[in-house]
Amino acid sequence: MATFKLMRCSDAIVFLLLGLIHSACADVDYRSVDYRGNVQEAPSVDDAAAAVGASRELAASLPTMPPRPNTLPSCPNPVSEKAGYEPVCPPGYFKCCSYCKGAVCYSERGLSLSWRGVRECVRCASGDYCDGCDTYKRCRPSEIPGREGPRISPPGSVRMQDCEICPAGYEADLDRKTCVKKWTHVCNAKYIGRCVRNCKAEDASRVKDLTFCERMKCQIYCAKLWSNECVHAFGHECKYRKEGPSEYDLFSEGEEWLTECNVDCNSALSGQRLHIVAMLCCAALAMAMSLLSDSRE
Repeated sequence: MATFKLMRCSDAIVFLLLGLIHSACADVDYRSVDYRGNVQEAPSVDDAAAAVGASRELAASLPTMPPRPNTLPSCPNPVSEKAGYEPVCPPGYFKCCSYCKGAVCYSERGLSLSWRGVRECVRCASGDYCDGCDTYKRCRPSEIPGREGPRISPPGSVRMQDCEICPAGYEADLDRKTCVKKWTHVCNAKYIGRCVRNCKAEDASRVKDLTFCERMKCQIYCAKLWSNECVHAFGHECKYRKEGPSEYDLFSEGEEWLTECNVDCNSALSGQRLHIVAMLCCAALAMAMSLLSDSRE
């Protein structure tokens, strides 16, 4: 009988210990302490679900790359030009720094994931075409009499046939994206291009990521700096875009318009943030102070 009572007591003690252990585990504080000693609450179920949703939205916002085909094109190595190179970017894209020996991209901004999972693919720019060998090629200029000049192509072009010749009386714009009325006979293309590259967005957080409206303002401003004839040539396309599409404009939904833009197609001097404006103001102020000091002496 004494042995039976002892067994019952030991069983009770075991159950009591199990209960204490279960209670202690249930009351465990799952909060963590960071390196500064601050207590951080454990993420709740709602927070975890929100994080999963945010990651899914981020993945959905990234461009979807075409799957890697079973048969790849025959490409030469961009560096050594030897045959047998396997591209990592699909047609319509080129590999960032593909001609560099062992170098990587300076920044991952604006890059897409390659077939090997690295953010290194850049979408082919307008006026170029990318045939799927990790490089881009410039559209050959037209030599047809009366239609000379650079050809245009939409961004992401994959064939040389995507390059189009502008009709008579028209030529490629600065981005080689669309045909506009001739302007290079009264403008300096290199000067206008450098000037436009110095333009800044009205929102300082976007730096040089200009909207179509801001870019047109910048082009008109730079053309005005060159000559009145130049700004008049740029004004044709500006006025056309500002009036909006007509009933005869086919595929107008994919075009960019200026119907809600406050650009002055004759002179867009106001409201544009440019390095040139700041430089001119500083130079004028310095000259004025220098003349003032000289006059006092």
